[in-house]
Amino acid sequence: KMTVEQVRTWLRDWVVRTTGIPVEEVTDDKAMETFGLSSRDVVVLSGELENLLDTSLDATIAYEYPTIRSLAQRLVEGEPRRAHTQRELNFSAVSDSPGSHDIAVVGMAARYPGAESLEDMWKLLVEGRDGISDLPIGRWSEYAGDEVMSRKMEEFSTIGGYLSDISSFDAEFFGLSPLEAANMDPQQRILLELTWEALEYARIAPNTLRGEAV
Repeated sequence: KMTVEQVRTWLRDWVVRTTGIPVEEVTDDKAMETFGLSSRDVVVLSGELENLLDTSLDATIAYEYPTIRSLAQRLVEGEPRRAHTQRELNFSAVSDSPGSHDIAVVGMAARYPGAESLEDMWKLLVEGRDGISDLPIGRWSEYAGDEVMSRKMEEFSTIGGYLSDISSFDAEFFGLSPLEAANMDPQQRILLELTWEALEYARIAPNTLRGEAV
């Protein structure tokens, strides 16, 4: 069985091989995503760890334990035990009870074609407009060099409901590396932004939800 230190050494070497950054820049207490790992890399890491340790692991374990130190400790010593908080016990008691209870919706956020917010959507409806438009300039530009796709785009209608500005994203604000953000599904980036906006709408400080099932 490998020791915690042996797993740390293996993880450091793996990050160096995968990213090409100097070994002296790979520290045990820094989030591994800051080294430039992509979502695909995280899944590959999980698979290689399964082979190394001959065990079954969740594909997202590196997100749950984002540093080399915490991940190595989890892999060798197992998941740490923690006492349930009174809030968790209360939630469990309520959620397991039959019957119905009221739910308060205290925060909302949304994006629609032609409407960047709930307020914009309401205005669009009041004015009797819709969010259908021509293909935005630059959208699907990655297919510009593909003759087959270019021909199809000319032959068929590209009028539809498009979200605007789907490429802009403040990766640093959400603690993500530029490479990680570039490899994320745009829908995931939008979900992060809307979750934050919904919390702001509800006047809930995000740091109060750390570790909670939200």
